[in-house]
Amino acid sequence: MRIRQALADGRLWTFIKFCIVGGLSALLWLSASTYLLAATQMSATAINIISYSICIPFNFLLHRIFTYHSFAPVVAQFFKYIVAHTFNIVFSSICILLIELFVDHVGLHHMVFVIAITTVSQFIILSKLVYSRERGLQ
Repeated sequence: MRIRQALADGRLWTFIKFCIVGGLSALLWLSASTYLLAATQMSATAINIISYSICIPFNFLLHRIFTYHSFAPVVAQFFKYIVAHTFNIVFSSICILLIELFVDHVGLHHMVFVIAITTVSQFIILSKLVYSRERGLQ
């Protein structure tokens, strides 16, 4: 019954589109992270921040156009988007720091874990903070 209601009001489809954009962004993030891990001696946290920053413009445009079909003023919405993603960068970096404390080498499977736990938090934040007035998701 809940799935039917979620389909009827568009939340499930919005989440599916969010995951599609997130998956594309994750591939970009993983590509940048993998390259930086192999080519530099930077910490995993620094690599996360750099890779994540590369994804932000790509992510913003696809979510604005594809996921949420937004027509809000770009500058105000982008500012909210940056605030939401700043939280996500901090949250994911804390996760990586905790992983680094308990393992000798941060591997790809650790990064996939970080992606999984930040996906849900970011969907909630974007839906409530950045796109809530337009979509009626309050």
